[in-house]
Amino acid sequence: PIHHLLSHTSGIPDLMARGGWGERRVTPSSLAQLTEDSKAFRLQFEPGTKIRYDNAAFNLAAAIVEQASGMPFEAYMQQTFFQPLGLKDTGLDLDGGDHGVIMGYAIFPAGLTAQPNANTSIVAGAGAVYSTLDDLLVWQRALHRGQILTPFSYQQMISDHAPADTPEKERGHARRDWGYGIFVNRPGEQVTPAFHDRQIYHTGSWGGFRNLVTYQPEADVTVIVLSNNYHLRDQVFLITQQAMAEALGRAFPTQLAAR
Repeated sequence: PIHHLLSHTSGIPDLMARGGWGERRVTPSSLAQLTEDSKAFRLQFEPGTKIRYDNAAFNLAAAIVEQASGMPFEAYMQQTFFQPLGLKDTGLDLDGGDHGVIMGYAIFPAGLTAQPNANTSIVAGAGAVYSTLDDLLVWQRALHRGQILTPFSYQQMISDHAPADTPEKERGHARRDWGYGIFVNRPGEQVTPAFHDRQIYHTGSWGGFRNLVTYQPEADVTVIVLSNNYHLRDQVFLITQQAMAEALGRAFPTQLAAR
């Protein structure tokens, strides 16, 4: 069911777990082609029994939106969300066009290197959105203040859908709650000095970019950090938690906590 696609519990192999990923990543694709690709692979596990991050599942969810709405996914997103919210600088980069997006970079042994071919068409339903700081703030406020989802759907989005036997530790830290397209955790516990506020968040990393958007629901505080350097993961994370701590009046974190 669609629930398994949105909660990363479908068992469908993710794009990066498939043979030939290096070439596939830079090859422009349509949602129809991505759907056919997924048909060629067996499930990694019975749906609902495990949880594994899955961009391919969100591509399939986008294909379902196309079928249900009778319009291209990009047009649906514009007409249903972006235009009504006044997000004039937000859209989907599925055609490889310029769209006013800045260059992304990465740090390789030879130094800072431009990453001109992001090819976000390969993640059409899982991360092909371009936007701005201002538009993202409008989106966050609309999402978390009840303008986009019904109360039931919002609760489903932030609920933990991981199977009951999922380990309580994840990459050396307390396990995240796996919602629909977002995570819920206390990321302030990963910096020093720590703070313990519950945050609803998701990272964004692709083709020379590293971003993080996080939200503290009790205080209605959003922090957005955007970087056009793929290899600044730790710096982006620390800055988000410094800003969140400052906004909440917590002690200011100065470094990542030791694992």
